[in-house]
Amino acid sequence: MFKLSTVLLSVILVTLFSLTFISATNDRYPKLGPEQLIQEIAKLYQELTGKSLLEDNIEEESDSFAPIPYEATTNLNVRSGPGTNYQVIKTIAPGTKCDYYGENSNGWFHLVCQGVGGSVWASSSYLRQVSGGSTGGGNTGSNAGQIAANFARSKVGGCYSQAQRMGNPCYDCSSLVYLAYKQAGKSFPTNTREYPGNTRDVTGQSLQVGDVLWKSGHVGMYVGNNQVVNAENPNSGIKIRDLDWYKRYIGFTKVYRAK
Repeated sequence: MFKLSTVLLSVILVTLFSLTFISATNDRYPKLGPEQLIQEIAKLYQELTGKSLLEDNIEEESDSFAPIPYEATTNLNVRSGPGTNYQVIKTIAPGTKCDYYGENSNGWFHLVCQGVGGSVWASSSYLRQVSGGSTGGGNTGSNAGQIAANFARSKVGGCYSQAQRMGNPCYDCSSLVYLAYKQAGKSFPTNTREYPGNTRDVTGQSLQVGDVLWKSGHVGMYVGNNQVVNAENPNSGIKIRDLDWYKRYIGFTKVYRAK
């Protein structure tokens, strides 16, 4: 959360009152709804402080544990939890690559597997460690971007969490991007501090579908049609925003693209 000085708080409250009064009493000015008022106040706050009120103010503290690559040794049911009493999410084929992030329970590994949306659990008895992980090969950059964008769009309206960030059931900003590109067989950083990682810096070029809009502590994904999907914060969840809105109220300093 942010802390406001008495002077800054006074300026914002006076501005809120003025905007409300003017829009209500003067036909020359457009009527401002609650969301528009919040946006105008956020713009003023950003101009005064250089910080955003509308972005996630929690600097990501997600674990940057390097994944360990495994593959299935047989047709394998991957489940919603660590045990056979949990729901089967999908049956993966022998040789399907999975990334293991170190969490386990009674011989069950918590994984992110190729072709499976979100994180799942599987018995370690039917997994073997390999080199390369689930991120080798994959699609070309432009095709991967479209696959990632489709995945990100499908999660709009979902929940934000850093404690349950791997699609079980929520995401934070960087895990949404990471798991979206996982569907396309691409390796993207698991938190914002690891960028650029295995990506290309295309800052200044025309945006393409799937481009990652980065700034310190936050990422979003350009999904085409001047729209951005991002896991914003615990209150907003996963949102799709107009690009102009995103630039104005959240912003980005770098653009990264799949290789």
